[in-house]
Amino acid sequence: MRNMGIHSFADVKTGTIEANGEFGYELMRHAKPVTIGDLEKILKLPKETTKKQQQENIFTEVLESGHQKEIPSELD
Repeated sequence: MRNMGIHSFADVKTGTIEANGEFGYELMRHAKPVTIGDLEKILKLPKETTKKQQQENIFTEVLESGHQKEIPSELD
């Protein structure tokens, strides 16, 4: 159990020894790790960004909007 990060028997709701010798378990509610979904609910964060938002970056911004200042010739 220690190799799986379980430090106390009180954290295990059910445990089984599988046919292949592996340890199967379900943690108690208080011992379950917090997921990103849990944090979003607690903090009321917006869901994952859209694909378009993920693709937008400084390079696409410059390509689509152009430069505000003239680019020096030594940088071309």
